[in-house]
Amino acid sequence: FSEGLSQWTNPELVVTGLSAGIAGLQGMSNCIIKGRKSFFDGTKYTEKVLGQMKKGDFHGFPESVTAFESNGFITTIKGGDGIVREMLKIPGGYKGRKGFFEFIKEFDGTINHRLFNAEL
Repeated sequence: FSEGLSQWTNPELVVTGLSAGIAGLQGMSNCIIKGRKSFFDGTKYTEKVLGQMKKGDFHGFPESVTAFESNGFITTIKGGDGIVREMLKIPGGYKGRKGFFEFIKEFDGTINHRLFNAEL
């Protein structure tokens, strides 16, 4: 666990950022609700995502981020191919930047997008 935290620039700020993000998300109809099945149940990462995670860039954030899924929200997105997919966005911080941890799940349960999307 401590190895994962060493990748974070300041864990206290991440928790603070998550708390602020949660307050801003209250009342949204697409928030994850207690008792709802986990976004990650029955999922696995694609080979593409596994390769990207090894690079150590904004794809390589600690897997422990998934434990904060209840602080995030799910939206649906329509890809250029016309397929609708679920996207989980978890507010937080990584490498000194604020933003969202993003996961996009395919219909078959594979996760083909895993990225920390930093605010500009």
